[in-house]
Amino acid sequence: MSYTISAGVLVLGALFIGLPILILICSVALGILKMLFGLVAGLPAAIIGLVAAIPALIIGLVAAIPALIIGLIVGIPILIIGLVAGIPALIIGLIVGIPAAIIGFLL
Repeated sequence: MSYTISAGVLVLGALFIGLPILILICSVALGILKMLFGLVAGLPAAIIGLVAAIPALIIGLVAAIPALIIGLIVGIPILIIGLVAGIPALIIGLIVGIPAAIIGFLL
C-alpha cells in the first residue's frame, strides 16, 4: 500500500516538474520552427521586393537629375536677387536697430 502511494506521489511529482519543462522545450522548438518558416516564406518576398525596387530607384534617380538642374537654374538668380536686396536691408536694420536698442535699454 505504501509503495502504491509512493509511486503515485512520484508520478504526480514528475508530472508537476516534468510537464512545465516539456512545455518549455516544445514552445522553444515551435518558436524555432515558426522562425524558420518565416524566413523561408520571407526570402522570396524580399528578393521580389528588391528586384521590383531597383527599376523604381533608377527611374527616380533619372527623374531627379533634371529636376535638380532646373531647381539650380531657377534658384541661383533668386538667391542673387535676395542677396542684393538683403544687404541694404541688413544695413538699414542695423542703423535703425542699434540706436533703438540703446534707447530701449536706457528706458
